[in-house]
Amino acid sequence: MEFDSINGDIRLLECLGECMGRRIETVKLSDCDAKPALNAVLTLVDGIQVKNLVITCDFSNEIASHIMAAIVTHNIDHLELGVINFKASEPVATLLELSSHIRSLHISYCDPLGADDFFGINEDAWLKLILDIFSRKTDTLIIENCRNGRFLSARSVEFLCQRLTSFGKKISFKASCNTYTNFLSDTINNYLVKADVTGSPGHRFLSVIHSSRKSARK
Repeated sequence: MEFDSINGDIRLLECLGECMGRRIETVKLSDCDAKPALNAVLTLVDGIQVKNLVITCDFSNEIASHIMAAIVTHNIDHLELGVINFKASEPVATLLELSSHIRSLHISYCDPLGADDFFGINEDAWLKLILDIFSRKTDTLIIENCRNGRFLSARSVEFLCQRLTSFGKKISFKASCNTYTNFLSDTINNYLVKADVTGSPGHRFLSVIHSSRKSARK
């Protein structure tokens, strides 16, 4: 089902929800940065298990709390978060809380200004955060930051290649690394490591994927 607007009669939303069955593959919300819209979605899928949540929004504390509630209530496995502007006051704590409850996290940063500090987190803090995310439930992490070409630096790429390949967890990691100009393709400790141009022209990604996960969709 696709709706341009889902705000309105609660009973209508409940009736629509009753037509959906008990499981939904994906719920997708575009430009959803208002509490009424999120509440309407949660009403629509009340009592339904949702596998994937895809949302594009201005990411505030309020939106974060509603997304967290939806993850817990609907046992969501994968969150794809397209962030236009990041407004949450504690970004590290917010992302760690999400990673404690979901297996797969895809962050896409859409800020047209391309701030130097991605989500207000400096590069060294990002390195620690990535490792901390994998120490929790999350085993699949994609960080797509096409706007800021300085995320991740060559030093950070080398650090992550060393640490993630000795992490001991069957992870799948992919992140923008436009400043890393070397071609990289190797297998280290059963992890497939690559840094190459993919997707948008000239956009580079680092990937570190355990050999058992190489066919994983996400």
